[in-house]
Amino acid sequence: MKKLSFPRLDTVLLIIIMVFLPANILYEYHSSGFATNSLELSDMDAISMRRSMDCEFSRGVPWYIIYAMAQCSEDGLYSDDLEDKVLAAWQKSGIDKETRRLDNDTIGNFLKTGFSDDAQDALRLIERLKKIDYIYRTGVYPLMDKSKNAADNFGAERSYGGKRLHHGSDLMCPEGIPVLASIEGRVSHIGWNELGGWRVGIRNGDTYYYYAHLKAYAKRLKKGKAVERGEVLGLAGDTGYGPEGTSGKFAPHLHFGIYHYNIPIDPYPFLRMWQTNTN
Repeated sequence: MKKLSFPRLDTVLLIIIMVFLPANILYEYHSSGFATNSLELSDMDAISMRRSMDCEFSRGVPWYIIYAMAQCSEDGLYSDDLEDKVLAAWQKSGIDKETRRLDNDTIGNFLKTGFSDDAQDALRLIERLKKIDYIYRTGVYPLMDKSKNAADNFGAERSYGGKRLHHGSDLMCPEGIPVLASIEGRVSHIGWNELGGWRVGIRNGDTYYYYAHLKAYAKRLKKGKAVERGEVLGLAGDTGYGPEGTSGKFAPHLHFGIYHYNIPIDPYPFLRMWQTNTN
């Protein structure tokens, strides 16, 4: 006799959940803890992201709110008028200005109060920005000495090796200051690079974090090794701009870069935030 087969109970329950629960709740069950359609750094409008992060740093409005409002506006552009409107609404909102990681209800109520037309679209976009916001808020400053500021020099012209643009931020510091992993990942590149000298590349998913001009590496650091955020990678130095072993061509500093799918990302607003973190 042919036996009847029935779906497993857990399969039936999963189907019911997928049909009846709203998408933003399902996102919470993704293994990474973020929306399955989260935006990545290379997906972002670079100018709007930078201006939004600048606005948060100077005026206090969480960057993802003003970024989402700009993207959902009629022309999709960040503008001074939009910034002023969001700032005015933020000041009147009564939200704790020290709280930067707001829950969805708080964000939704704020948007519905001042920006009802774009509120739902903006809220959906903010859900997709949480992965980037997590990096922004929890990364570790890559120098153990936080008093050494990062230079806002992404995109500056460089001439060694031919005319090119600077795809990173320089953290000027005395030689020998410990260099720390800003984000966890695995060592994908280590060794000499003509431009970067002794350098380390840490890959986390499709994002690559680049630490260059080192004087020395931490013991047991090798390709494929898993590293935790805050782990010592080596010591800052002045190596590079020549064949292996070249040093002294410039003042000691750490060159720090972020790439996503080999697209360079301005690291300065992230470094500026990480410098204020208490981790």
